[in-house]
Amino acid sequence: MREAVARGDFSRTRHAGDMAYFVRGMRLAQVTSPGLPSADDVVRACLDAITVTPGQAVARDDDGRLMTFDRAVLLPSWRARTLVNAAQWYLDALGDEVLAGRLREWIEVRQWLA
Repeated sequence: MREAVARGDFSRTRHAGDMAYFVRGMRLAQVTSPGLPSADDVVRACLDAITVTPGQAVARDDDGRLMTFDRAVLLPSWRARTLVNAAQWYLDALGDEVLAGRLREWIEVRQWLA
């Protein structure tokens, strides 16, 4: 997957999401391998692939309705929500407290994402 990103075949968003789902599947199957990315690596990849800030990603009003149907606003918000959903599985396994704080911030605003 890393090589596909380096060649430009996959976006960082696709790579991060696919890696999170793959590693989770391996962990659920109790497969251990020194080649598997750590929880910190997976979450860092997911959060680094988000191209907007939590404030920019919010796409709902106080009543939970979508504020706009502008694709330029909704697409980054939707991608952020997808990556936060994938990253949240690793929260309890994180060793980096700063990274855990970043993830918690995103989890708090997730309900307001597209």
